[in-house]
Amino acid sequence: MVACLVERLPAWHSGYVLGLLQYKYRPLLPTILSSPTHQDIAYHKPTVHQPSFRQPVLSTHLPYHTTPEFHTTMATTVSSAHSYVEVSTTQPVHQNLPRFSSERLFFRSLFESDFDAYHLLLKQPEAMRGYGLDAMPETNTARPWFNHLQDQTRVGIFLKNSDEKEGELIGEGLVLKMDKQWPRVHYVFKKEHWGHGYATEYLKAFLSVWWGLPREDTTILVEEISLDSQEKDKVTERLCAEINMDNKANQKVVEKAGYTFCGEVKTQENEICAFWRIIYPKKEETVSWC
Repeated sequence: MVACLVERLPAWHSGYVLGLLQYKYRPLLPTILSSPTHQDIAYHKPTVHQPSFRQPVLSTHLPYHTTPEFHTTMATTVSSAHSYVEVSTTQPVHQNLPRFSSERLFFRSLFESDFDAYHLLLKQPEAMRGYGLDAMPETNTARPWFNHLQDQTRVGIFLKNSDEKEGELIGEGLVLKMDKQWPRVHYVFKKEHWGHGYATEYLKAFLSVWWGLPREDTTILVEEISLDSQEKDKVTERLCAEINMDNKANQKVVEKAGYTFCGEVKTQENEICAFWRIIYPKKEETVSWC
């Protein structure tokens, strides 16, 4: 399971190549898994066959076949490509997330002592599909991946045991910020923990912590579709997600977390995606920091 948030958790333009590791990744991922509990996303075909980490159409794994009633009214006009606008806004002064928790989960930074447990996640082909990569059963490929993501804004996702102590590592969540777009939230889970509502629980808890970080002023290029018509030079900070139109379940997750549907966009690969956003709230909800 992975979103942009969520998700798939979004569509990715040609500049969205991180170049994280120099090993092979799954070159084509047009097919969505059919597992009854699978939370998944669609991926673009790479235009250049070279090792890279590509952002998926959605930054979260959620099941296409799971189709809860979707109440948002979809727009009839499809934007064929992103256009970008320079805006003055805010961003976190730092992205060092504290340890925090939700009803059933703990979230914290990953340490060297977590590698063996984390490697179990990397060994699962279904989970790694969220990164557009093959499974990593060998330590010599898993180790560079683990080390590189230590430089990103990420947390391990752990079960909360009945005694309120930390349990099994079941996934991870991270934030990526690329050029010409608002940040996206990503998450992946071990396949045996799909279908339990952990994606929604993580996203809601994460947002409370993210909005609570100290802010500073900045000027960035962002997607025009993310803005209201009356918004001009100075706009309120937000997070966005692009989700394949067929992935109703993933859209339900971001909707539950407070995201708003903005319209439809067509990717460079001619896939139609729903564009969602969530705006910095006036008042943050209380979150459990521990």
